[in-house]
Amino acid sequence: MNPRWAIIWVACICSAGASADAIAYPSQTGQDVSCVDPAAPPSLSCYNALNISQYLVTWPLSYPACQPGEFWSTCYIRIATNQSEVDCTTVDSTSCNFDRDLDPYLEPSFIPHIRHALASIQNIYLVFSKLANVTKEINRSDPVLLKWRSNPLNLTNNGTVDPGNYNTALTLGLPFLAYRYDSFVGKTIVSEDLLSLASEFVIRSLPRAASLIGDMWAFDGSTATDTDDVFNAGLATLMSRVRRFVAFASYGTFSHNDSIADSLNATTGLSLAASTLVTTTALLQNGFVVVPDTALVRDPKLLVPHGRNSSECSVLEHNGSSPDHICNPLNGSTTSSARYWSSATGRVYNFLVNETSDAGKATLASGKTHAKQALLDIYNGGYADMNVMFDGGFECTSRGDFGKLFLVSSDGRMNFDCFSSLPVRTEVVLSTLPL
Repeated sequence: MNPRWAIIWVACICSAGASADAIAYPSQTGQDVSCVDPAAPPSLSCYNALNISQYLVTWPLSYPACQPGEFWSTCYIRIATNQSEVDCTTVDSTSCNFDRDLDPYLEPSFIPHIRHALASIQNIYLVFSKLANVTKEINRSDPVLLKWRSNPLNLTNNGTVDPGNYNTALTLGLPFLAYRYDSFVGKTIVSEDLLSLASEFVIRSLPRAASLIGDMWAFDGSTATDTDDVFNAGLATLMSRVRRFVAFASYGTFSHNDSIADSLNATTGLSLAASTLVTTTALLQNGFVVVPDTALVRDPKLLVPHGRNSSECSVLEHNGSSPDHICNPLNGSTTSSARYWSSATGRVYNFLVNETSDAGKATLASGKTHAKQALLDIYNGGYADMNVMFDGGFECTSRGDFGKLFLVSSDGRMNFDCFSSLPVRTEVVLSTLPL
């Protein structure tokens, strides 16, 4: 970099730098490390102490060395590292693998700010790229999704999902996991690192840049014709709009954790959104419906009437929560109906074949589908998030939102109550157990 540009660089950023020369954080060796030490590695403590967010917001988009139409991130990397042809705006771009060695003409007192900014840019790019690659790999080889192609529930109709909705569901794996982070389907174990990334990405970062959700996924959830398009849309927004980037990165995790994208090496749980959509769509197309009881049951012992065998209920072991139950119907055959009890809400859901619909009539006539066994197979196979199927479907239908894949609340949180395609008929009331 020409020294004249270095002077302009400093003049542009000096007002946004940290003013505390003594800012320090404890290192792993127990010694305090100064946040303004040019040799200090980026850290979460220093990201906040140096006020990196304010520094980036005030970095002028009209910086004289930026080229017309150049994304702020591309310009920033080029000037900071003196490396041209760097592009971090599209997923899986080999040109984002830049060397973080800085231009020697940079003012030393602002090198810590620049190091944090460069690390954030590169690590956010890596997470988006890894998500795009993992999503494609899940579609090709995820065991649960592959099993669905062979009709694991022995349904009359294996179901047909709208391709746009299916691709959208694939790309929503991480947000869906964050929404259901405490729900372990069947014997599925989700890695702590993946849960941590889901929490950082979805619970902390996305709400701060909530409009990014609309850039990546249309609010009707039906526009993802190609999975790369979703992640490219999000990445391009962050890398072209510095305020969106600052909002998304403001907590600082992306600036100091160079291995954060490695959390996506363990992908168990990321197919749950897609498999839930596929499973519930198939149930819908085979005539199944859900009818909730009006009264809540707080004690699962009351699920089985006096004098009947407790083996009528199967206990579902959930990690970290009270077990849900799948039970025989109070009346009738387990071929056409079963009950699901949610320990979270105490609500009993009657899982039925709708005998008045053409699809329901075809299911009953086939003699192939066993309602209770279907629920047990869904649970044991990890084919769907059953809390979303039942509790989520009830809440969604009660609000009048059935048919929407997801909602975004006023605080930027994503809500997946409506992700199930299984109809919940809240207007129908069945008899309940005396409490």
